[in-house]
Amino acid sequence: MGIKDPDKIHMSDWRAHFETAAQMRRGRWRVRSVCECCETKLRTPLAAAIKLHGDGFSLWNRTAPCLVEGCTGHVFYEGWPPKCSGYFRLRA
Repeated sequence: MGIKDPDKIHMSDWRAHFETAAQMRRGRWRVRSVCECCETKLRTPLAAAIKLHGDGFSLWNRTAPCLVEGCTGHVFYEGWPPKCSGYFRLRA
């Protein structure tokens, strides 16, 4: 995606090119989970997600239970593509 300011790319365009965890890994994305309740942020290793769920697994629009002991919240996922200024929520 040869654009001068990748921060201005719309979420749906990112998703169209990087739908799966395997595509994100090839694109050198960083991914983390963020709990809506306790606000804990944990790195999400894409290689592990691919190994567990397969090449077609997607983190877009996905939630999961928080891994912090005693927390009853759920996490959502954020991605950081190369050359962007930070994380954004994987929702499109």
